[in-house]
Amino acid sequence: MNFMKVCDSDEEAGVRDNASIGTASTTCHVSPVSPPLSSHPSFSCDLLHDCDPALLWELPNLKRSSDLSLTAGAFSKPLDGAGLGEDSYFISIPALGVADGVGGLEKVLGHSSKDFADDLMIGCQRAAQLQPCRGADPCEKAERILREGYKQVNKHGAATAVVAYFDSKQNQLGVASLGDSGVIVMRRPTVQNLGGAQSSSCSGRSSIVFRSPSQQHDFNLPYQLSRLPEELKHKSLRSPDQPSDSLTFDVEVEEGDLILMYSDGVVDNLHEHDLLEICDRAMSPYAAHALGLHPDAATAPELIAKSIVLAAYVRSGDQQASTPFAEDARKAGRPQPECIGGKEDDITCIASWVSYEKPEG
Repeated sequence: MNFMKVCDSDEEAGVRDNASIGTASTTCHVSPVSPPLSSHPSFSCDLLHDCDPALLWELPNLKRSSDLSLTAGAFSKPLDGAGLGEDSYFISIPALGVADGVGGLEKVLGHSSKDFADDLMIGCQRAAQLQPCRGADPCEKAERILREGYKQVNKHGAATAVVAYFDSKQNQLGVASLGDSGVIVMRRPTVQNLGGAQSSSCSGRSSIVFRSPSQQHDFNLPYQLSRLPEELKHKSLRSPDQPSDSLTFDVEVEEGDLILMYSDGVVDNLHEHDLLEICDRAMSPYAAHALGLHPDAATAPELIAKSIVLAAYVRSGDQQASTPFAEDARKAGRPQPECIGGKEDDITCIASWVSYEKPEG
């Protein structure tokens, strides 16, 4: 193993079951488009709404621009469906974070990167609970949380990471993303803005208005933070990635928006239209308010996160599925067997509604 490839899986580490599986020059054929998630026999969205007519109604524009906050919940499922896995996350409103421990390091370190990922998220949570630097943009606050959290890590290992910070005064979500963990912001249109701004992907009811890009040194070799024993540092041919290498964004958000933060196990297995299919079954607190429904009609964010993770887990075990990871493998010229099917991995998602919080008094 060439250690500079501090890797996310055995494949990244160059470890394959059989060297004759193929070569980089093997032509990868485009696999058929996967059917809708709802048609898969193992998939269920019972946790969410299904045919509720309220999900089809056009929403009036009654959005409030002050006193907004985040309502968040999370769900995580390890690679083998049990145990702890190597993902970690924190929720400390107005900050959120996800870290994806690098699995391929276990062969070198003799242990997983779970403790590293946990240390990183614990450190970020502590940093978030301190008063962030005043006057800074939200993305600068998110990067500062990641930077300060990383300083507190003592365990050996590596992880990709993403941190978000919600600025309720500016109604902006600051994002600092390193590697292939990321953030998606979804929005259900109101009557006034139907057919308005262009988006990268949309459905009948919702659209993706922001998605953070992935940072990769090479195929399946994402940027990552690390702490390594001295005897291993000299084997790396590349300078270690730092929090300052993260991509930062300030994203305008509105009441009713749905924010997803995730490890790559989500987007390696689910396309944007899959995520929209799931999230269109959820009702935001804003939609419940605008339609005159009881607040309890809103879908709890942890149920959205659980539905997404379980859908990604089902897809990860489907060896005939057309997945984003398989498509990226094909574009990278990987051997044919890598160009179809799901990618088995730890899978974590935080779902957050941007919701109105009535002032006290």
